[in-house]
Amino acid sequence: MLVETFTELRDQMASQMAICEMTPELRHRIFLGSKGRKRLEEILGEALVGIARNATSENKTLREVTGAVMSACFSIIAILNARRKDEIQHRALGLNRASLAPVDQGLALYQCRFYIEKTHKGYLSFYVGHGTVQAIELLNRLSDLTQDFVAMAKGPSYSPLEPAQRSLFQIPLLHFRATDKPAYLKFSTTEAAADLLRAALGDHGDVRVSAHMFRRAYALIFIYRYEHGDLMALSQQLGHFDLEMTRHYVTDGLLQTGSVTSGSFAQRSPDEFESWQEEIADLRKEIHTVSMERLEALVGEVIDGKENYSGIFVNLVKRFHQIHGRSIKYKAMGPEDQARALTKSLDERGHAFVPNRHGSCLASSTRRNIRAACYSRAEGVLDRAEASAHVCGGCPYHLVSQAHVRNLESDALGLELSLAVAPKESVVHMVGTAKLKNLRRWIHLHKERMGMNMGQAYAAA
Repeated sequence: MLVETFTELRDQMASQMAICEMTPELRHRIFLGSKGRKRLEEILGEALVGIARNATSENKTLREVTGAVMSACFSIIAILNARRKDEIQHRALGLNRASLAPVDQGLALYQCRFYIEKTHKGYLSFYVGHGTVQAIELLNRLSDLTQDFVAMAKGPSYSPLEPAQRSLFQIPLLHFRATDKPAYLKFSTTEAAADLLRAALGDHGDVRVSAHMFRRAYALIFIYRYEHGDLMALSQQLGHFDLEMTRHYVTDGLLQTGSVTSGSFAQRSPDEFESWQEEIADLRKEIHTVSMERLEALVGEVIDGKENYSGIFVNLVKRFHQIHGRSIKYKAMGPEDQARALTKSLDERGHAFVPNRHGSCLASSTRRNIRAACYSRAEGVLDRAEASAHVCGGCPYHLVSQAHVRNLESDALGLELSLAVAPKESVVHMVGTAKLKNLRRWIHLHKERMGMNMGQAYAAA
């Protein structure tokens, strides 16, 4: 809708006179009379009083709405792709009109060229998900309109910039003069970005924007996305697929085996591939840090006897706590130091959180997990594609929280609704009924272990 509003204003202004010849009053009248403004007001639920910010008014302006939309696009791209701030917004090195390229539009496959600030000091291409593509395409359309407004201001002698020279964070201005310098969104200092953070984070919204914070945000969402209601909603809005696409670069066997199956990776030079490996290793390190923080919190709850979890992994933590308790040094520690020491021991054995909707997997990444429920003896590795509430329920490395139980209840409800419309004699109904029975059984068991309120729906499961 924002793009349509700008397009309407561009067309109306172009039909009257050059934008540089317009008085502020005329631009203001055109904006107030536009259909786009009225549609934006309906969406926002508040009045738009003008084009540019007025220090004496608390009402929203078109400039502020534009800043908020561009800030939201910046946040989506930075978080979903775990990028650093300047790799997105820098006017020379950040995203530009040529950054996004289709690989196969029929399959909705796209790559984006990101500048790698820390290691490569150059551009590398990464596959990006639907949320990133939508955000960049919106910025692309705003970039095209920006060029139109600049051309209208500078006149016939103006030569448009090449796509690779056009930053996606140049703000379209309706009061642009031929002598004006371009205005750019800077997420760390723009008031619209500050408003966005305050709206999203509430009392914690006054944060210092650092280059690293979006990589950290990705790791937090990735680890906690099935256990925290707000993060679950956020990850659904951003797209689980987008998060998983970034995770693919972080956790698959490509880095461990050195094998390259994708043509795009095979085309990389040795230097590019080495830089790509370093970049992904850095992101893996951030995810591991958040995973260890989560593990330390779990261990602390187990030590304090306050844990509210189901799953056999809790027993492993308790056993390790007993073993460490034979040490005089460990006994002399306070609970926090014990949790830290025990977490370090588990980390050394390769245990870390791998989030799933039905529970977290903490199987070791450095040892053979022959006791794991999804262990494939034929392949000698974990086959997590087989993971489910039923398969993982009795696994010694499985952990279930109350949030996971609520996920299972939601899945059971969805399955009930689908069975209600399936023919009773069909294979779909028979398989679904068996699956629902198993799901209810696990819900009942996990609730019983955690002392949760059973409710009538599962009391007889």
